[in-house]
Amino acid sequence: MKSILYIWKDKYPWDVRTEKICRSLAENGFSVTLLCRWKPGQKFEEKYENFFIRRVGYQSSSIKSTPVSFNPYWRSAINSAIKDFKPNLVVSRDILLAEASARISHEHNIPTIIDMAENYPAAMKGWDKYQKTLWRKIAVHYLDLPEKVERSSVRLADGIITVCEEQIDRLVKDYNYDIRKTEIVMNTPSIECINKSDKRNEFLTFGHHGFMSAEKGIETFLKGFILAAQKNKDIKLLLAGDGECYPKIKALAETSGINDRITLMGKFQNDQLSEILNAIDIGIIPYQVNEFNNTTLHNKLFDFLSCGKPILASKMIPTQKIIVSTNSGNTYDLSTPETVRDAIIDYLSRDLVKYSENSASAFKMYNWSIDKERLINFVNKYL
Repeated sequence: MKSILYIWKDKYPWDVRTEKICRSLAENGFSVTLLCRWKPGQKFEEKYENFFIRRVGYQSSSIKSTPVSFNPYWRSAINSAIKDFKPNLVVSRDILLAEASARISHEHNIPTIIDMAENYPAAMKGWDKYQKTLWRKIAVHYLDLPEKVERSSVRLADGIITVCEEQIDRLVKDYNYDIRKTEIVMNTPSIECINKSDKRNEFLTFGHHGFMSAEKGIETFLKGFILAAQKNKDIKLLLAGDGECYPKIKALAETSGINDRITLMGKFQNDQLSEILNAIDIGIIPYQVNEFNNTTLHNKLFDFLSCGKPILASKMIPTQKIIVSTNSGNTYDLSTPETVRDAIIDYLSRDLVKYSENSASAFKMYNWSIDKERLINFVNKYL
């Protein structure tokens, strides 16, 4: 039996992409070990579902398990995992540990690929925490350390998985990476997990679920929604999730004058997702059009398709491409409260029933059974 070591920088459970990939690889006959970060209350090792978990930093300070390639704890853990589990392939999620994973794997003559689910350097530049703390701001915005880490990681990778074509184009353009060593595996839901949603006669509740960071434009959308709500007395907004922007969002909702039409759920568990999606009539993805969002696809796009929600989104290239090709919604300039207001008013005049029907149909093309096949075929090239 071929063995695969999957390296994830954070605690587990839970991460949706990590779970789908590890579970799918195990279902297809591979022996899978997940190397991830430990948190209090967890075991050092355990069998989890159909794969095995080993954790880094067991019963130690979280500082010791900081996920960076030069951290000796992680380097030692990767080396030990390779010796103990003897993988035929090492897969590193994103770039923070990809360089160490590649160097140590190659010392053992094992190929390594990166599961690059996002443009991590661009993402970091959009997060508030890398704007407010001086040393972080210098490291990310002036010294460009994330780009340097990514460049080194990409050059060492035997293969790279992305979630969209635009990310591959960037890797080819920026690093002259061999396109033949890349594959697209989108973060789509399982076809068995289709979210059954009540049929709508009215489309009044706009909604978003997930982490609230600055580049997601939730604050701007909320300001625009408040303006639109002055013209349309029936529309509502549901926002589920927390994050670095949540305090601003909460304060804005409380002083909006229409806080009875704005629901903030705060942090939610994965098993609440179906309930959240069922409460939403129109899915929103109002993210900033920038380098990060133009080189990734967000999970919620596929969550909305899985339950036939019409979608209102900004003009991010990969997202817009799918929405336009499936006619499952419409995209707008959502960069200011005024353009958000105008977009909402225009959107409500569209054929939302048709968008909803097309969204449900599109899920037949965008689901995990298709992406799983791409994953397995790509992995087999290295075994």
